[in-house]
Amino acid sequence: MPRGSRRPQINSDDESNGLSDIDITESEAQPPTPSSNRTSQKWPHDQISGGSNGGQAVNSNLIAAAKSLAKRRKLTDDQVSDVETFLNENAIGREVRSYIVTLDLINKVEKIVKNQAQWEPSVTLKRNVSHYVNATSLSPHLRSFLGPSTVAAVVTKLLDLSLELPENIRQNQSALDQLTKLVAEAFTQRRSTMKKAIKASVGVTNKKSYTLLPAAECQNIYELTQTLARNTKCGVSAELCARAAILRRAFEKSLGDEYWERVDKLLKDLHEKGKHDPKLIANLVKNLLEKDHGKYGTNDYQIRDQDQSDLQTVMDEVLESQILAEGDDVVVRVEDGNSTGGSTGENGSGHINDGAGGSEQSTDGADSGASNGD
Repeated sequence: MPRGSRRPQINSDDESNGLSDIDITESEAQPPTPSSNRTSQKWPHDQISGGSNGGQAVNSNLIAAAKSLAKRRKLTDDQVSDVETFLNENAIGREVRSYIVTLDLINKVEKIVKNQAQWEPSVTLKRNVSHYVNATSLSPHLRSFLGPSTVAAVVTKLLDLSLELPENIRQNQSALDQLTKLVAEAFTQRRSTMKKAIKASVGVTNKKSYTLLPAAECQNIYELTQTLARNTKCGVSAELCARAAILRRAFEKSLGDEYWERVDKLLKDLHEKGKHDPKLIANLVKNLLEKDHGKYGTNDYQIRDQDQSDLQTVMDEVLESQILAEGDDVVVRVEDGNSTGGSTGENGSGHINDGAGGSEQSTDGADSGASNGD
């Protein structure tokens, strides 16, 4: 270095390269702290299993105590071995093992749930389903016999009442599907029974042949309505007689072919022809009832409304609410004074068996096996 020149200063913060606080002089290396003096250091693997540095006695006692507890809890030999392995793991290893065991436990629980005994509807529930299906099928507020909303109305009501149903049925899709199937099958049986009653009201079946009767020998509308309401909790009313007239009208046009599709179409046509006006629709239905009255049977009766059961009232309200929710508040009503079948004499209110509606098996060849009760 030339004389007079000065050594550059490297201890200035401004000129520093970030190492100003690093001492370049050699210093004596401090020996690492022995592992026995490290308070926060994890035990090495060999120490846990009985290594050196005084850890053998403590860890051996821990493992021995764990094995003793495991045997008292009647763990298998493999499980006892897993416990010892778990103790010898570090923190991360133990967390991973715990997570794996949790997943295995979830799989086993799910398998148990899947393999548990399938829920079976009780006799009481089946009887209740029959009652609610009957009330729905005979309600003048029913807008469709084949629509999915018809089954849904009964299923929803049963779920609200929780009648003989599993507590978690809303979360148990298998049980919910089974309930829906039960209700749908009950509707199929009910439609079959109603169709046979309509069919028998205007004709007779001899073996495989069906013959229409002279109109005068047919059931009048009141007798037909009594037949439809038999073995249900529904009373005969002017509205129900009007509904029976609609059902028979559909049979006249089809003689049973695609019968319930024709019934649903007729109901729809009535509302469209009446321009969805309750008064106009009521006039149309009244006209159908009067035509049926004038055509079939003898006219020596007068329609008298019977008291409706609570069950029938409930399902009427459910169906009315359903109509309102679907955006159509049309409800067809026929006033009592305008619905009398005749003026000469009375045959009383007619006795209706108010017993439990049992299972109704279809025996008609045209009815059995059809998913819609045709």
